[in-house]
Amino acid sequence: MAFRGHSRVRIGLVALVAFALLGLAACNVETLPATSSGAKPATTAGNQPVTADIGLIAYVDTNGCIARIAANGDPSSAKAFCPRTRTGVSYLSWLDGERVVYMTPEPAATAWRMFDFTTGADTALSDEDAPKIRVLSDAPWYRSIDGEFVEFSPEGVISRVEGQDRVMIFDPLRGGDTAGLPRMLTWSPDGKWLLIARSTERSLWVISRNGAARYRVAASSRAHVSWWMPNMGALPHLDLTCTTIAAFDCQVSLVSPAPGTTVDPDRARGGALLEWAICPGATGYEVVVYPPGDTTPVIDYVTTGTTIRVPAATLASAPASGWSWKVRSLIGPTAGPWSEEGSFTVAGEK
Repeated sequence: MAFRGHSRVRIGLVALVAFALLGLAACNVETLPATSSGAKPATTAGNQPVTADIGLIAYVDTNGCIARIAANGDPSSAKAFCPRTRTGVSYLSWLDGERVVYMTPEPAATAWRMFDFTTGADTALSDEDAPKIRVLSDAPWYRSIDGEFVEFSPEGVISRVEGQDRVMIFDPLRGGDTAGLPRMLTWSPDGKWLLIARSTERSLWVISRNGAARYRVAASSRAHVSWWMPNMGALPHLDLTCTTIAAFDCQVSLVSPAPGTTVDPDRARGGALLEWAICPGATGYEVVVYPPGDTTPVIDYVTTGTTIRVPAATLASAPASGWSWKVRSLIGPTAGPWSEEGSFTVAGEK
C-alpha cells in the first residue's frame, strides 16, 4: 500500500470489506411501504435513453453470466463474461468500472473472484483482498445519496416521497413493459436515477428521479446488479446493503490502536496498523493521520476497507509521541461525521 504525502488516493481493489451474505437479497426484496395510486403525476414521461454518460451497470443475466451495459442504454459498451459454473453468479459488485468481484453458489467454487472487462483476466482473490461475509438482520430502506426514498403502490405505481407529498415517477399502466409489478434494485450512485426490475423476465429499467425519462436497458436478468459511476463509486454499496438515514449519521468507531498505545512500526510487514469499525452502507472511508504538533496530515487517504498501514518511513519522519488520527465514512462524495480522534506513540529510536 503506497501513500503519497498529503494527497488523497483511492484503492482500486477491495481490501477487508464487509459484505452481506444476505444483503443483496434484502436489497432486492420489495420492503418499501405501499401507498395508494393517488400520487401526483410527474410532468413528462419519455421512453428514450439519455445521451449523457451516467455510468455502467453490471448484472447477472438469465444464463448466470455477468453482463455489462451502459446505464444510458448505449449498446456500444455492452460486454458479457460467463464464469465456469453450472449455476451462474450469485453476487457481484463493481470495483472501479473495469473490474467486478463475484461469487458462485457451488460448494467447490465459493471463493470470491475478480473479472477485468478490459484485459479479460479472471482471477481468484486472496483472503486479504476478498470481501468478508456479514449477515444482515433485516432488509434496509431504499434511500438515495441525498436521503430521498421511493414508495410502491399495490398497483405498481412508483412515487418519490417529498415531505407529505408523493410525486409519481412511474405508472405501469402508461406504456412500456406492463407485465408484472416493479421492484427496486438500486438508486444510481449520484441519486438522480433508479434501476428497477419488471415482469417475470426481470427486465431492467432506468428511471429518472423525476420520472421525465424511462427506458429499458436489458430484456431479462436475474435481478442481481451493481451500478458504477466515475468519482461516485458503486451501488448497491460494497457491503451489499442499501442506504439508510442512519448511514449518513454514522460516526466511525476507532478499534486500534487504543488511545495512547505504543505501536511498533517494524512489526507485521512494517508500519503501524490502524483499524476502525464499519458503518453499514458506506462506500468508503477517509483516514487522516497527523504528526506530533502539526495540523497538516501526513496521510489523507480514502479506502473501501477498514484498515490502513502507516509506513515505517512516514512514522520515522517525526517525533515518537503525539501522533493522532481520525476517520469518517463516505457515501459516494457525501461524508459522515469524523470519529473521535485517536492517538498513539511510536516505539523505537528517532
